[in-house]
Amino acid sequence: MKKAIYQFLFRIFKWKIINAPELNSFQYVLIAAPHSSNWDFFVGLAVKNILKIHPHFFAKKELFFFPFNIFLKAIGGVPVDRANKHDLVSDISKQFEKDKTFSLALAPEGTRKAVPKFKTGFYQIAYQAKVQIVMVGLDYEKKEVCFASPFYPTGNFEQDAVLIEAFYKDKKGKNRNVGSII
Repeated sequence: MKKAIYQFLFRIFKWKIINAPELNSFQYVLIAAPHSSNWDFFVGLAVKNILKIHPHFFAKKELFFFPFNIFLKAIGGVPVDRANKHDLVSDISKQFEKDKTFSLALAPEGTRKAVPKFKTGFYQIAYQAKVQIVMVGLDYEKKEVCFASPFYPTGNFEQDAVLIEAFYKDKKGKNRNVGSII
């Protein structure tokens, strides 16, 4: 029922999902960019329900207040204390090992504001966990959620960043586009 509602909303607002792989057949770190608006969350929620996928996602801990915390956790939210530096990459990588159905979606920019480059945690998590990276572009100009072919990180971020940057270079966010990746 939820899938039908979100498909209906996508049709009304003329959004399309392009090249979505069968995401329930493998573990992955999904990166969605550009992340420039609160609307990105709702577009992502629609895609999650249309594709019937259940990745977890990070959100700043300040968003996890009652009763909103119940909703966020129910849809896969994981609170993150951005002020407390701990080994989140290692913790999440171990989660992939423990739970063979675990996947993660995140905005590599880490914020809606323009940033000079992507944070690299998504890459480190995927590399350590030996899972694929799925790139998703939110293109508000074309009203498309575009998927690239999943790939395994090589361990050479600068080399893989060329592929990542090429995919995102023409994606038009709601309020800004993606800057440089590295």
